[in-house]
Amino acid sequence: MRKLMLMFLGLTLVGCEPSLDNQNEKVFSFFKKNRYGSSPDQAIVKINFAGERERVVIVYGFMDDDSVCRKLADKLNEEEPNSYSCEQVNMGK
Repeated sequence: MRKLMLMFLGLTLVGCEPSLDNQNEKVFSFFKKNRYGSSPDQAIVKINFAGERERVVIVYGFMDDDSVCRKLADKLNEEEPNSYSCEQVNMGK
């Protein structure tokens, strides 16, 4: 419960950051250091128009975050083929 409260506080404070890149990095940095649930957390990554990889969603708290992430990415790829993939954010237990 304490970790959940710290996560909420941290994510709330990130919202005050003026730069979206800084906000994204702070959220990713938090999850990189703090796994939530029993499996490694995952990020859905989108290839943007410049060909750069952007983390757009963090998947956490499921029994198998990787499986959920891949299902979500597959669904997103129906609209924009080959644009979305998953990457592991942190290590498992």
